[in-house]
Amino acid sequence: MNASLSSLVKKDKTMDLYLIDLPLSVRGFQKFLNCWLIVDHPRDKIVLVDTGPASTIPFLEKALSSLGIERVDYLLLTHVHLDHGGGAGHFYEKFPLAQVLVSPRGSRHISDPSRLWEGSLATLGGMAEAYGKPIPVPPSAIVDPGRNLLPLKVIDTPGHATHHLSFLYEDILFAGEAAGVYLPRDPQIGMDAIWREACLSPIMKDLPNYIRPATPPPFHMDTTLESLDLLNGRCVSTLCYCHYGFSNYPSMMLQSSRSQILLWEREIRCMLKEENGSGENRSEDDLVEISLHRLLKVDLNLRAFDFLEGAVQQREGFFLKNSIRGFIRYLSGK
Repeated sequence: MNASLSSLVKKDKTMDLYLIDLPLSVRGFQKFLNCWLIVDHPRDKIVLVDTGPASTIPFLEKALSSLGIERVDYLLLTHVHLDHGGGAGHFYEKFPLAQVLVSPRGSRHISDPSRLWEGSLATLGGMAEAYGKPIPVPPSAIVDPGRNLLPLKVIDTPGHATHHLSFLYEDILFAGEAAGVYLPRDPQIGMDAIWREACLSPIMKDLPNYIRPATPPPFHMDTTLESLDLLNGRCVSTLCYCHYGFSNYPSMMLQSSRSQILLWEREIRCMLKEENGSGENRSEDDLVEISLHRLLKVDLNLRAFDFLEGAVQQREGFFLKNSIRGFIRYLSGK
């Protein structure tokens, strides 16, 4: 097994916390998907946050096996999108004692993923195929997230998805995509390979880490900001992302994500006003491209975009455009 599949992030008498890498067999999708393993020593409980897609379940199994994990007591799903919860049914086949916590609004897509799969094929096409087809989790395994379980606080954080949850386990926050996407330049978790000529460019050491919103249509700005504010009001030591890695400066990261959303709203609103005044009748695709060029110039959290490895930059370009599309439709009232 590739030793980089798991990284120890925290270890003490009460808890071991591991980041588990979920490499996808698509160019540019390495060091992009991850899930989290909590080994709670005093309670003798094993907790997994997200499974990733169905196609990466073999990597998850290998990582757990290499850590000596033979059971999982709880699976916490931030949301049911294929890249986060698409592997839940396949995971449950291997770990049938696990209790699955998922939002009631998302639970039907876990017990019967047929509509989720059809919708994903329609919107993602070949990418959905790469993620793999989900299979059902038995309804008997699904637990109401409102139950008082473990030292766990379940936080309703709609925005990226209406059924999105975040989890606070003691002082560690698992934010799914409520806080956007984060690509740190962190050798500890093997991120060096995604940065083009990282070791050769002296400017890299002065660049901020890469952060972008995860705001695909339908985007609701007020809801997204309220969720970020709710997370930033918690006492947190570590902020864990599922794209990708972690930060020990959670308040700063959450505030950066909030400021970025406000910046995008202002810049895209100005762009739409200028385009409306120009008399041009541009397509939505054109407006997305104009917005992307504008944001790459003014958003400091995107400054590292030019230094991403080619295939990673292509991937991020796709997701940036989709997030911009969410803003454009929101501001256009669509």
